[in-house]
Amino acid sequence: MEAPTPRGKATRERGELNAPKIALALLSSECGVCAGPHQPSDRLVADQDRRAWARELGPTWAALLERSGGDLPTTRGLLRRFLDAPRAAPAARGFERLLRSGRLRLRLGRQSRIIAEPMGTPSWVAAWGVATMLSSHPGRLRRCAHPACGCYFLDTSRSGRRKWCAMALCGNRVKAQRHYRRAER
Repeated sequence: MEAPTPRGKATRERGELNAPKIALALLSSECGVCAGPHQPSDRLVADQDRRAWARELGPTWAALLERSGGDLPTTRGLLRRFLDAPRAAPAARGFERLLRSGRLRLRLGRQSRIIAEPMGTPSWVAAWGVATMLSSHPGRLRRCAHPACGCYFLDTSRSGRRKWCAMALCGNRVKAQRHYRRAER
C-alpha cells in the first residue's frame, strides 16, 4: 500500500483501496470547526451521510462498506485514542488486535508494480492506513491544533511543523482570536 507522498499522487489501479486516505477520512469524519454549514459534524451517524461519505472515498470503499458494514464510530474512537496516547497499553492493545484481524494480498500491477491490497473489514483497512502512515511518515500524523477541531492530517510540509488541518479555517481562526485578545489589552 502506498502512502500519500509530498510530491504528488501515486497512480492507483481500478479497484485499489487507498488505506491512508481512508484512515484520514475516518479520523476526520467527526469535525466540529471544519464542517461546513451544510455538512453534519459527524458523518457516520446517519445512513445517508455515511453512504455519501463512503462514495467520496471511491466505489471500492463504498462497496466494501455496504457489503461488510462495520462499526466505524467505534473504530474511529479506538484509532484516535491510539494516536493521542500510543504508549497507553489499552489503546495499543486495541490497535494491535484490530491490525491482526485482516491481511494483505500482494499482486503484480501495471508496469510490474507490486500492489498490496487490504483484505479485511472496513475497520481493518482504516487501521492498516494508520499503520502505513505511521511507518512511512513517523511523527507526521497529527491532530489539528485548533482546540475545537477534531480533524487529523498528514504533515507533508518540508519542515514538518504544520499545526492546522486547514490554515484557511482553523489556523486563521486561532490567529484571529489571538490578535483580537492582544488588541484588547
